[in-house]
Amino acid sequence: MIAVIAALAVVALVVGGVFLATRGSGTDDSAEATAGDGGACVEPVTVSVASAPEVTPAVQLAADAVSDECTTYEITATPARDGAAAIEAARVPDVWVPDAADWVTRITEHRSGDSAFTLADLTPPAEDLPAEQTAAGWTSLGSVARTPIVLAVGADPSAGNEVTPDMTWRDMFTTSVAIQMAQPSTNAASRLALDAARGAVPAETDDYIDLGQRMIFLSRFAAESDTAAFTSEDPATGDIVPFPVSEQRLAAYVESNPSSGLRPVIPEGGTPELTYPMYARTGAPADVTSAAERLYEATQSDEVLAALSEAGFRTSAAPGPTINEVPADAYEASVLPEPERAIATTRLWDTLRLDMRMLAAIDVSGSMRWEAGDSTRVELTQRSTQDALAILPDGSQIGAWGFSTDRGPDGEDFFEITPIRGLETRVGDQTQRQVLADEVAALDELLGGDTGLYDTALAAFRAVQEGYDPAYVNSVVLITDGENDDSTGGLELDELLTELESSADPERPVRIVAIGIGPDTDPSALQAIADATGGTSYVATQPSDIETVFFRALLARAA
Repeated sequence: MIAVIAALAVVALVVGGVFLATRGSGTDDSAEATAGDGGACVEPVTVSVASAPEVTPAVQLAADAVSDECTTYEITATPARDGAAAIEAARVPDVWVPDAADWVTRITEHRSGDSAFTLADLTPPAEDLPAEQTAAGWTSLGSVARTPIVLAVGADPSAGNEVTPDMTWRDMFTTSVAIQMAQPSTNAASRLALDAARGAVPAETDDYIDLGQRMIFLSRFAAESDTAAFTSEDPATGDIVPFPVSEQRLAAYVESNPSSGLRPVIPEGGTPELTYPMYARTGAPADVTSAAERLYEATQSDEVLAALSEAGFRTSAAPGPTINEVPADAYEASVLPEPERAIATTRLWDTLRLDMRMLAAIDVSGSMRWEAGDSTRVELTQRSTQDALAILPDGSQIGAWGFSTDRGPDGEDFFEITPIRGLETRVGDQTQRQVLADEVAALDELLGGDTGLYDTALAAFRAVQEGYDPAYVNSVVLITDGENDDSTGGLELDELLTELESSADPERPVRIVAIGIGPDTDPSALQAIADATGGTSYVATQPSDIETVFFRALLARAA
């Protein structure tokens, strides 16, 4: 039965399936049409419904039960991401049933840049607004179906990195266990698993670093959907890299592919759910709203719940599907982050997918020799920079400057250590990554002078902007242990900020990420420099903070 319903949903999707639900003896849509209760139908109404394909057969069953001569439900099997894109383009259905509730906070996510993630109550959409700025407001009627997010594992997990029953979603993202992901912006199961892993509050120290490293790695290899994950199962051995997916989708796949050995694991500590909320368009005519409410009520009938259970969903009367002899297990629904943090997580992921073109400007003034705990400031900088360098993707382009005072051929405060190149570019018998590692290891041989911070910040910004490449995230990482102390003169802070703001080019965005090391930095100045370019600033006042600060800066490179 799961396979039959899934096949119906797929056929509907492939052919752009539109189901029309009516009942009664006639199809006359005139004002004299007769309603099912014997009264006159003032004006027949057609309710457009965009429904996630996997619940479309159940929604159709509900529509069949409540349709009459006055009410027709036009049901289209529509993946949530396509429904969101249609709404953004002002093609708004009367009823929307996506797979996850968070889609309504993301309708403008991939089209609106940094605009607010709120729904404009525009019914109909205002004609004088661009399509990407229009959306309908929604009223939630309730959940149509539920299914937990599980980790799909192979028949023999011990053949690879074993997933143990006591692992949480955060463990999946911070340990060496291999997993694969679909893009969170288009796949709700992967997105909610990532939200659960990142948590409602920021991770700390090593946990934060591990999570950041895994996000960088996983984002580089994620697919647009989970289809590739399913098909990567080795038919001979059953080996597969585990991946997050809804329990219902996994059950439907296994029933349709009897040779598959895939089975579910529900992580410890709670897991997110797909809840298939039914939304009615806010402000719709009263007869449309009433029809939407009747449709939702019908989805709660015993007949529809039985169909949902047969399709692999969990209902009040059914515990869930058994998948390859693994019975459905009880679970606790995860507490997910607030929408603002969840959206920030997706944005961060999408940023980390991009290759980086970065110039690191590193303070080599004499004060970098000063002690910092059991080490020196330059040693902390070397260690943290080396660690960050080790995890940067091969496609990144990185270069380095040093700065203090009077270091260039014409008295500039800065000098080039190595130009910006791809990390895998050959430089003699080494790669650029190896060249940078060697140069960073030798920083202590370059120390001397005061801190020519402001002149360096402007010069580095302009250098990256001049070589701007739209295929990359273009940024400057400014690393310093002190405030501007330019004994040779140079810019004042207000002059620097004016120059940065006047040099900004929306067509060639370059952001400065400022990293302050130790208690002698000027946090307000670093923040002002970063803000002038749309960047971010971090200060490590304690030696133990430095590595976490470096990774925060790395993860925030696109602000």
